[in-house]
Amino acid sequence: MTRMVHERALAYALLSSSSAGFVYYTVWTLVLPFVDADQAVHALFPARHWAVALPALAGGMLVLAVALYASAVMLTAKRVRFLRQRDRATRRALTRPHAGLSAIVSALTRSSRL
Repeated sequence: MTRMVHERALAYALLSSSSAGFVYYTVWTLVLPFVDADQAVHALFPARHWAVALPALAGGMLVLAVALYASAVMLTAKRVRFLRQRDRATRRALTRPHAGLSAIVSALTRSSRL
């Protein structure tokens, strides 16, 4: 029961903080250009060029994170395929009726390339 209350409080905190951030950004980008520059409200907001630069930076970091994740998945899949192929080659070399040491070594060296 306390876990549910804790999760609900966390959800309300996340919802309220994201709503406040959205309202702040909306006022910063859509309302502030129409307010005179000598008003005190301009002191509460950063320069207007940051309204474009910060989302662009966040988007670039998101694209970078997705690219890194995709490359890690592809490299892991390549490694798994390599290990399966090596295991199959080793099993084939060991199950041949007249598989000597040279056949086993050649099978291992053929499949050891990554």
